[in-house]
Amino acid sequence: RGPVPDGGKTYYYNAQTKVSTYKKPPELMTRLERLLDASPWSEYTSKENGRKYYHNKETGVTSWDLPDELKKALQGGAE
Repeated sequence: RGPVPDGGKTYYYNAQTKVSTYKKPPELMTRLERLLDASPWSEYTSKENGRKYYHNKETGVTSWDLPDELKKALQGGAE
């Protein structure tokens, strides 16, 4: 993993396959990142206050709190 030399977006490079990608590979993701990747929810950080918030691209719902379905999956051990 490394920043683009001009200070741009982080990318990931697999030395074995020689493949670069801007998308974080699943094996490097946290459990929450994997859950978000498999759901309609995305996590963002507010530029105004630095707080994380969540947006569901299917329903259009936005929330400051971690959505219940993700909370339950994290607490229940679901991946």
